[in-house]
Amino acid sequence: MKTKHFRPPRSRLAAILIAAAMAVSLVGCGVDITSVGLPPNESLEKGDTVQMEVDFGTENQAEAEAIAKAAEKLDLTWTSSDETVATVDEDGLVTAVGPGAAEITVSVADGNISSTCLVTVTVTATGVTVPETLELVTNGENTANLNAKATPEDATGITVTYESSDPSIVTVDETGLVTAVANGEADITTTLTQVNDMATGETATAENSTQTEPLVLTATTHVVVTTKVEAITLDNTEGILTVGNTHKINASVTPENATDLTVTWTSSDNNIATVDADGNVKAVAVGNATITASAGNVSAEYALTVNNITCSYCGGTGHTSSNCSVKAADQKAAAQAAAQKQAAAQAAQQQQAAAQQPAANTNNNTSGGSTAPAPAPSTDNSSGSTSNPAPSGDSGNSGGGSNNVYGTVVDPNATQGSGTDWTQDTSNGDDQTLGTKG
Repeated sequence: MKTKHFRPPRSRLAAILIAAAMAVSLVGCGVDITSVGLPPNESLEKGDTVQMEVDFGTENQAEAEAIAKAAEKLDLTWTSSDETVATVDEDGLVTAVGPGAAEITVSVADGNISSTCLVTVTVTATGVTVPETLELVTNGENTANLNAKATPEDATGITVTYESSDPSIVTVDETGLVTAVANGEADITTTLTQVNDMATGETATAENSTQTEPLVLTATTHVVVTTKVEAITLDNTEGILTVGNTHKINASVTPENATDLTVTWTSSDNNIATVDADGNVKAVAVGNATITASAGNVSAEYALTVNNITCSYCGGTGHTSSNCSVKAADQKAAAQAAAQKQAAAQAAQQQQAAAQQPAANTNNNTSGGSTAPAPAPSTDNSSGSTSNPAPSGDSGNSGGGSNNVYGTVVDPNATQGSGTDWTQDTSNGDDQTLGTKG
């Protein structure tokens, strides 16, 4: 009868051999290592490293040198619960990678012995970033978010608060939303406070954590609130001027509480028409031009037509009736005709008066019954000449077509002195000023 020998599977055999070897190793050098220990917690700044120190426990008291020799024979394994926070190499060197907490564990292979350290990684804030200035419009973009950010952005344990220096101008809520209230300026102060919690046990909880000294950082945003111009309106949108004439265009801006009510005037062609800062337009030459009034980001246009001046007397262009040469010539001719007519009338009156004088003398002689002798001509002994009296009302030159009438010299070719400056005449109704269209 043959006897069969039982052979365990190879995998089971390998496990038995390892356990035996571990038992030998744990009791190496006559020292029985029964535990391993790590510090309960560790705090690191992002980027820092720390070498984990392991404490080895024994059942019986042993010399440190003997424990160290026994530990050298142990096969230690290191792991991290979150390598985005902290990593650990095979020798127990821990590196802080990012903010948060991770458990670093050391264990003895197949010895059912381990220990864990809670590593907290913090990031210290160096500043807080907000916009230096904000521009808000009460009747436009009247809100903006400060979007405060810590520097660096992954700083841990931070809280941010906001405060307005003048809530009647601008307000800010707990999220950093700024709202315009009225025209003016104010400052928004952003305060960053950093307090990092450090776990003191193997698991981070509110009960087993401590806080670092608060770090306070501030930043200021200057806010300017305005009201924009919504519309600009002109009293007319088109008109006609003659060369040399002027017209004022009136503009109104809404709303009335707009921050800047200034109106700027421009002409599309200064060779045709110019415009000053007050909207006074002057026609320069024949043609068309556009006058533009601007306020803020809005504008309005005035379409201007400039015509050549037309004389209402002769119908010619380039002049008015006040300086019309045709009118002046006609007026001169009329004045001369009037003077000649007056001279003729005066001559007729003179002749009639001369004819009536002898008849009066004859009537006087007849009524007296005798005829008085004519007076003898007087003799001027000093000059030797004889002077004959002139007929009554005659200048002594009543015959021969004389223009001396009753001592008045009349020039039939002279211009009648009317006292009118014909170069300034407006008697023909010239109106070459602005004609506007609604």
